[in-house]
Amino acid sequence: MLRLPENDQKARDWIAENFSICSHEHILSKKLWTRFSSHHGPVYALKLSIIDLSQLNSYMHTWSPEGDTATIKDYPVEEWPQTILDNFVFDYLKTSDDAVVVCENANATRKMYDNWQWGKLPPYWCYGENEVYHILTPADIGSDTFKKTIRKAFVNWGVGVCTLCKIIPEKFIVDDSFFDEIVRNTCHIFLPAFDGDGFLIWTPQPVSNSI
Repeated sequence: MLRLPENDQKARDWIAENFSICSHEHILSKKLWTRFSSHHGPVYALKLSIIDLSQLNSYMHTWSPEGDTATIKDYPVEEWPQTILDNFVFDYLKTSDDAVVVCENANATRKMYDNWQWGKLPPYWCYGENEVYHILTPADIGSDTFKKTIRKAFVNWGVGVCTLCKIIPEKFIVDDSFFDEIVRNTCHIFLPAFDGDGFLIWTPQPVSNSI
């Protein structure tokens, strides 16, 4: 993982733009951004080594040198951004019995998933008819569910959060109290970047007023 400079405006801009997209449709994004939009804190980029961040106008997109034909499969698996994120989430879930990771699914609705016929889906939770979430707990470490969940949740935008939660809802999330607990206990937020080929991980911290 590459720690970005504190004044990396492209990172801040993409985090804000991603939240502006996601919060239109998902209450978790809306609540997270309401609470943390004025926060700073360290941001890490998970990317292939070939990507030169100085060449990017926005971290939403990616870039390759002219003539470069390498794909992600030309890199060792341990260097893939998805693998690095998997390991980060894996390590986080080991920190507490109450550790959870909640991912919004930017593409799904309840009807779409309830009628899914194209292979097995990872477990999902619905809030109303139009919001689908995936939740990982320490019990999921090492399972097929673990990797499928993160891969299924994200496209070019989306939000995942490493947090703490005492009680996981049943199939349906019936009110906002679950999201309030998730936001209140937030440790890290991660989101796709670089045309979906990488991620940013942000640890929100209040802005210091000290001189």
